Amino acid sequence: SCDGSESNNCLSCRELDQDFDHYYTNQKTCVPDCPSRTFLSNSSPKECSDCHESCLTCTNSGVSDCESCQVSNVNHAFFWSGGCHASCPEGTYNSDSNTKICLQCNINCATCSGGADTECLSCKTGAGELNYFFNNNLIMCI
Repeated sequence: SCDGSESNNCLSCRELDQDFDHYYTNQKTCVPDCPSRTFLSNSSPKECSDCHESCLTCTNSGVSDCESCQVSNVNHAFFWSGGCHASCPEGTYNSDSNTKICLQCNINCATCSGGADTECLSCKTGAGELNYFFNNNLIMCI
C-alpha cells in the first residue's frame, strides 16, 4: 500500500512468492534486499530494520550483532567477536589494515603483533618468562 504515487511512498510491500519477496525500508521504499546498515527483521510484514550505529552489516540491532564494521568510523572500525571497536581488544591483533578484522593472539600472549608464538608483545600472567629473539626483535612466551 502507498500514500502517494512515487517509489518512496510505500507503507507496506506486496509479498510475491518466497523467492521474490520485497522488504520495506524506513525510507518508505520496497527493495529485494536490505541495504547496508540494515537487516531483515523477523517482523510481519517483512521489513529492513537498522543495525546498531557501529555496524556496516549485521544480523540484529544489538551492539554485538555486527558482521562487519564501518572502517571509516574511527570509533568503531575494528571487528571482533560480533562487535565494532576503536581498536583491537587486548589478546587480539589487526590482521589487515584495509578490512580491520581482529584475530586472536597466540594462547600465551596478552598482546601481540600477529598470531604466531614468536609475535607476542607481552605474555599472559603465568605463561612463563619472555624469550627475546634479537635478530628480529620478536618475543615468544613459553
